[in-house]
Amino acid sequence: MTRLLEAAERLIAATEQLEKAASARSDEADGEHAQLKAELDRAQRENEALAEATNLVSGRLDRAIERIQDLLER
Repeated sequence: MTRLLEAAERLIAATEQLEKAASARSDEADGEHAQLKAELDRAQRENEALAEATNLVSGRLDRAIERIQDLLER
């Protein structure tokens, strides 16, 4: 019976090590997820700022083209 108890204890110890390893990986994945989320948020804010700048420049170009067309028609 002693060998059976020893085997059971080794199995329990191995299971605990596996659970610790899985938990550590889960924590690591959570950290990576948070970092990726922060990077995505930053990229979205940058995209919004670039879209606003694009709209501003587009409007200015349209007005400049209209003025040039008016001057050429005179």
